[in-house]
Amino acid sequence: MTQTNSRPVPFGRALGEAYRSADALHLRALEQAGTAFDSWVVFTLLGDHDGAAARPWLIADLARRLRKPATEVDEHLDGMLRAGFLRIEDAEGEARVAVTEDGAALFARARALVAELTEALVGAVKPAELATVVRVLREVDERAQVLARR
Repeated sequence: MTQTNSRPVPFGRALGEAYRSADALHLRALEQAGTAFDSWVVFTLLGDHDGAAARPWLIADLARRLRKPATEVDEHLDGMLRAGFLRIEDAEGEARVAVTEDGAALFARARALVAELTEALVGAVKPAELATVVRVLREVDERAQVLARR
């Protein structure tokens, strides 16, 4: 016998449950593509910057986004360099981390699986409603970051 509750679900509970469910699926899609979350964030961030970025800036930004020490992020980048997914290029005397062809192919596989998952999760949601959800989540994230710095 199923129990029903007519009370609205509190925001925090809905957010937490949705996050855990979607995150598990996202991590599984990345694993199927042959990558992991930290590498996904590296590829995504480099993609936002035309495939390359200054290493010090990249390390600092990734450390903030991944909530990890810069030394750990640097080690992860070194592993991606050794695996051939990234390379160091010199741009006017500045060492920049760039995505290789192998890295771009891996990211494309992962992006396709994540896009498929995203469509399955939110494809039926009206675009205006989805835009509102994204706006609210961005506001919650901004406030959470401010609170975390206190």
